[in-house]
Amino acid sequence: MRRKQSKRLFMVAAVLLGCLIPAVAEIPPVYVGVEGGYGASAIIIADGSGSVSFGGLELTPVIGTYPLGTRNFGLELNVQMAFQNCLETGFDDVSYTVFTPQLVAVYNFTSVPFVQPYIGAGIGYNINNFSGFDSEVDMANAFSFVTKGGVRYNIPGTTMLVLAYIKYNFNMTELTESYGGESWKADINAGTLSFGLGFGYVF
Repeated sequence: MRRKQSKRLFMVAAVLLGCLIPAVAEIPPVYVGVEGGYGASAIIIADGSGSVSFGGLELTPVIGTYPLGTRNFGLELNVQMAFQNCLETGFDDVSYTVFTPQLVAVYNFTSVPFVQPYIGAGIGYNINNFSGFDSEVDMANAFSFVTKGGVRYNIPGTTMLVLAYIKYNFNMTELTESYGGESWKADINAGTLSFGLGFGYVF
């Protein structure tokens, strides 16, 4: 009886293993990396009555996959973190910080084996924060539209080096300024143009 049970258990284990191996083989490649560079933002009042410029460093952790199993099409989950200071005269202490989780679809041009230009587009959610104003300024969080492009160099093996990238993160939201018990609201358009370098690793 024990021998029969052992044989059945062995057969069940063999069947499960046979099903598991193809499933594992079908898991698409995954890559992780980080991009860093400089971002310039323009916050423009929608009615055209004014604008403010910011600039500063940014850092973007990236995790992506090739869901179709080829290197042409990828999906990326990014978290763009921009730390910017006001570029206007007399507002040196004013800072603008943006954290943007993003889901981006990327197309890689793979006609050249190692050098790959790429383009991408997706959506994000901007978490905005101001500091340093004499008055209280609140910029509402908002969904954003993201476009990016660049050139990657794939080192033989698993390493992927991003030679250069450029990205534009645009959102429309509302800004509220409060001072002396009074408040003022305005619809604004905010865009961040970024460029820099990066490094990644493909599993």
